[in-house]
Amino acid sequence: MISRHLIQPYNKLVNKKTTPKTHLILFLSPLPKTFRRSQSTEDDTSTFPLLDEFKERAENWRKMDKSMENQGINWEMSYRSIHSQLFPSSDLPSKLQQVIVALSAPSKNKKGDKVDGSAAMVAEFFEGLQALMMLWNVSQPPQLKLLIKRENSSEKPFELTTFEPGKNYEMLGINSADFEETSAAVFFAVHTLIQQQVTESDIVIDITGWQKHTSVAGVLVATVTDVHNQYVDTNSKEVISYDFTFNDFTKLT
Repeated sequence: MISRHLIQPYNKLVNKKTTPKTHLILFLSPLPKTFRRSQSTEDDTSTFPLLDEFKERAENWRKMDKSMENQGINWEMSYRSIHSQLFPSSDLPSKLQQVIVALSAPSKNKKGDKVDGSAAMVAEFFEGLQALMMLWNVSQPPQLKLLIKRENSSEKPFELTTFEPGKNYEMLGINSADFEETSAAVFFAVHTLIQQQVTESDIVIDITGWQKHTSVAGVLVATVTDVHNQYVDTNSKEVISYDFTFNDFTKLT
């Protein structure tokens, strides 16, 4: 894992070794329809691709088979983000206790057609993650939580909840195109963890998924707290870690 940690008063980046975190927050992006259609049977209602094919690709990824490097698996960047905390490149052991997955709401394309958000695909994502946990020989998998809208939002608009198989989360996703809603959800998740006595420096927000303003929201949280950011480079597949901290705002000129 590459670390680009401290922004000094004059925006100088100083390299520093990253440390494993206990809590990972990531934004799950939706998949295009072409990636979701099962080819097993015509009447198969599953949106997840053939599990055997998925496992084969994941196994080759695990073995770092160069011949398979261009044959990605669904949600590969999200899975790599989790993998980086389960198996940190440093000499320190993993501390990962919980993965919080933010789900996106449906949207419309330029033609006005409905486009599913990741909230409609969360079951498939967790199915793939369970398969990977087995391939990775993870004896104690981290707890999985969802960051979604609260069904009865008269009080708090968001909630962290445990995934319930069979439940329809489609309309509980967060509007990933709305900066205010996205940033409010991120701040809610971090604030909730801090209230649960999680140390700020043990929280990392992966800003690979969703849209550009999601990255801005993650950076804002990291700037005013000791929470860190990480990003999966889609070309090199390296996981880059950032801690955006300004020592003295008066010198930012």
